[in-house]
Amino acid sequence: MIQLRKISKTFERPGERALHVLKGVDFNVEQGEFVAIVGPSGSGKTTLMNILGLLDRPDSGDYQLLGSQVSAMSATELAKTRNATIGFVFQQFHLLPRVTATENVELPLVYSDARDTVKKAVNALCRVGLEERLSHFPSELSGGQQQRVAIARALVNDPEVILADEPTGNLDQESGQQVMDLFLELNRAGSTILFITHDQKIADQASRVVRIDNGCLTASLN
Repeated sequence: MIQLRKISKTFERPGERALHVLKGVDFNVEQGEFVAIVGPSGSGKTTLMNILGLLDRPDSGDYQLLGSQVSAMSATELAKTRNATIGFVFQQFHLLPRVTATENVELPLVYSDARDTVKKAVNALCRVGLEERLSHFPSELSGGQQQRVAIARALVNDPEVILADEPTGNLDQESGQQVMDLFLELNRAGSTILFITHDQKIADQASRVVRIDNGCLTASLN
């Protein structure tokens, strides 16, 4: 599903030494895998996730997604592929405060040709166990429930892969494990998941753990 070869990324900073964030990264992900990516702050995890999610381009290297060469895509093609193929979940929930859970989940459908958007949003919220919170606003939901809304939003387009960047980072231990249990359930149902976390106990529940340190993948554990 995902194949990275010799991916490098450097950030130039005026008056400072260039920051080499990714250094020739090789990485494969098979369909249906649940891969956790762990590493210290500044190791390159989020930059790697941004490249995987088509939010940023590498300076060099080869990225193939579902058999398509990403480097050959225009900005418009990247946006369409990102919306149709990838679901994002972040540490910050990024919910709009003045609209309901259902309306928040509908948002990605605005950029697609989907019909019955309310029905799709409701179905996604039911998948994450929020069928009784459809009309609630984010301020009326707990942190764990807000993250479930964010996960439903990531699912609403039936993406090929879910990219989750520290999705349990703002939650207490119990809520974090409940969210992790949901990801495990989604994976058992067939979703491919890439999951960044600082929490080793959370990471160890994935089917594979990849460690990144100083811009290099250092280990891949089954």
